[in-house]
Amino acid sequence: MNKKFSENVRTYLTYCFSNFLHEKGWLVFPGTMLIMAILLTVLSKDEMFVHYSETRNGLFCITCAAIWVGIFNSVQSVCAERGTIKHEHMDYGISLPAYVLAHILYELVLCLVEAGIIQGFMTVFFRNGLSSHPVSPVRLYVTLLLILLSSDTMGLLISGVVRTATTAMTVMPFVLIVQLVMAGVIFELDGTAKVISNLTVGKWGMTALCSCTAINDLERSQDFHNTVYQHYFAEYSTGTSHLIFLWLILILLAAVFSVLTMLSLRAVDRDKR
Repeated sequence: MNKKFSENVRTYLTYCFSNFLHEKGWLVFPGTMLIMAILLTVLSKDEMFVHYSETRNGLFCITCAAIWVGIFNSVQSVCAERGTIKHEHMDYGISLPAYVLAHILYELVLCLVEAGIIQGFMTVFFRNGLSSHPVSPVRLYVTLLLILLSSDTMGLLISGVVRTATTAMTVMPFVLIVQLVMAGVIFELDGTAKVISNLTVGKWGMTALCSCTAINDLERSQDFHNTVYQHYFAEYSTGTSHLIFLWLILILLAAVFSVLTMLSLRAVDRDKR
């Protein structure tokens, strides 16, 4: 059984990378570059990593971009192959967990490259602010990678639940809006909304990004509302143990999304196709 599982993983991993080369899957990389180029021209490069408020708003935009890129990586990957999956599962008994694992490993490779692209743009565009407020490149890279990966596995879950690529692209904007609203930056959340917020990549990704960039150490303008700073001070703590805790939450979200994707594919045999 273990041999069959590993063979299935290798087969589908090879298939994923074959599609990457022959079906222009590599276009996700220039797409990421374009998104970052457009986004960073909107942000103030003279204020980022200099003033607290502007940096927090900028990091929120970067978090949103990373979530969008991650979801877009995988949101059509499974639903586009449901017919093939059903056929191979029913006729050849392929392992659905192996199929999902192969996709996750493939998506991880994409996220490794995309995290480097996003960090590279940030380093170049905000070099003036980062020269006076240095940020650990390792911490920043790992944080971006985990935001991308957890978002990617969330996209994989959407793709596993819906049955067509059209439906996946219809659902995607609504999922993205929930992530942005529940990040706690646009609106102050309490009650049920705060509970839901704790289940989102947006909330934990934003918190981890603010923590790894030591946003609490930045200047605050005179007209800045100090309540915001005090409210988020503990969440944006720069302590290593705190940042690792945030990383583990993002990893946990990715793991939960992955397991739910595997469970969702159990229904593939009932597809009417």
